[in-house]
Amino acid sequence: MAWIADLMKDNAWLPIIMVVGSLIAIMAIVSEFTRTARARAFEKSRREIAAYVAEGSISAEQAAALLAIGPEGKAANDPSIRLAQAVAWGSVDKEDASQLVEAREGIDEDSWKQMVDLVLEGMSTEDAIKLARSKRATA
Repeated sequence: MAWIADLMKDNAWLPIIMVVGSLIAIMAIVSEFTRTARARAFEKSRREIAAYVAEGSISAEQAAALLAIGPEGKAANDPSIRLAQAVAWGSVDKEDASQLVEAREGIDEDSWKQMVDLVLEGMSTEDAIKLARSKRATA
C-alpha cells in the first residue's frame, strides 16, 4: 500500500489515469449507442414485416422465415439477415425478397448465398433465381 501513497504524491500518473478512464468511458458510451441503434433498426424491420403481412404483400410463412432471424442469433454474413436488412433499408423491394425466399426451397446454402449476393449487387431477382436454378440443374 505504500506504493499507492507514493503514486499519489507523484502527480505524473494522474493525467494518464484520467485519460485512460475517459477513453474507457467514451468507448462504453459509444458501444451502448451502437447497440441501441441496432436494436431499434431490428424492431423497425420486424414491424415493417408485420405490416407487409397485414397488407398481403408477403405470406405469413415468408414473414415467419424473416422474423426467425434474430439480431444476434446468426452471423452477420448470413444471407437471410442481409436480405432482411436490405428490405428494411429499402435497397431491395419486398416483392423481390418474397420471390427470393420462395425460390430458396430446394437450393443449397451456397446457391442461396450467391443468389442473395447477386441481388444485393444489383442483378435482377429473376436472373439471380434462374442462375441458382441452372446451377442446381447442372449439379
